[in-house]
Amino acid sequence: MIQDFLKALRTYLSATLGIAPPAMRAWPGVKALPRYLADGFTFHEIDLWGQPCLLMVANQEVPTPADLQKQLRLVERLANMPVIYGQDEMTARQRQRLLALFIPFVVPGRQLFLPPLGVDLREHYAAQARQHVPALGPAAQAVLLAGLLGYWEGNSHASAIARQFGYSAMTLSRARRELLDRGFVSLHGAGRGAHWSLNGTRAAVWQAAQPALRSPVLRRVWCHLPKVEQKKLPAAGLTALAVYSMLAEPTAPVVALSEAAWRTMAQRLPQLRQADEVFDGAVELELWSYDPRILIGPSDRCVDRYSLFLSLQAEAEIDERVALAMDEMMRDAGA
Repeated sequence: MIQDFLKALRTYLSATLGIAPPAMRAWPGVKALPRYLADGFTFHEIDLWGQPCLLMVANQEVPTPADLQKQLRLVERLANMPVIYGQDEMTARQRQRLLALFIPFVVPGRQLFLPPLGVDLREHYAAQARQHVPALGPAAQAVLLAGLLGYWEGNSHASAIARQFGYSAMTLSRARRELLDRGFVSLHGAGRGAHWSLNGTRAAVWQAAQPALRSPVLRRVWCHLPKVEQKKLPAAGLTALAVYSMLAEPTAPVVALSEAAWRTMAQRLPQLRQADEVFDGAVELELWSYDPRILIGPSDRCVDRYSLFLSLQAEAEIDERVALAMDEMMRDAGA
């Protein structure tokens, strides 16, 4: 829905550009456009640093980059202001084509390219900008991702969520306050019996929340892990991405566990050979800020898609194959 997209866009622009959420208003000039443009797109005026711009969002069918270039230039001449194309999701190949054609565009949570305003905020720069946005704590992030994964449905009051995650009442109360303050969730009712719900569709909340989310990976170690121990842990990293997409599996398997679980394992298996870099026969262990198993079912082989996406953003910036596989994974998830 267009309103969900606009809400996610305002949050993204505010978080990445360090400005107040910009006001948006329907553009009255749409009446002067040819019918195919007026019917095919939604138009909103938006001010960025005092410069009026026009946001142009396809209603249904996404035009080809070549067609979009012609349509955008026509609207720009008629509106007499910079025009920005907006889309809620886009493959890496589509983004590269728009960049090559010098088409201003924005994908909330992923990329902002505004050459008329001197802004080229790609994933690499967006990652740097996110460092200046206060992040959710690990507990709040895990609880929010559980909501995005549908785990709150039919079981969304505080006591049930606390039991599911093993969090104390104090930890869950702090997580709730973080999520309420950011506007990601709503509460219905009072006290411990209050029910939680996402403040929008899953796709909209996911897009709006991304600047405040961080990779769950605290650090990585490599060790000679016995098969019986490896099977107890969910696949992560490029191993998991290979399951969710057509990407080839890495040579060294990647699995995930919490930092606390790793300390327990290291004490239980003191003979483990471990190192800070890969060696022959090693398994890569990602040590997470929250337990990856709380976000998956008992028979699931891999970590959840949202946490995986967050853990692989650095790899996606330097490897187009990873970026394309991540797009495929999240598209299949409807995110």
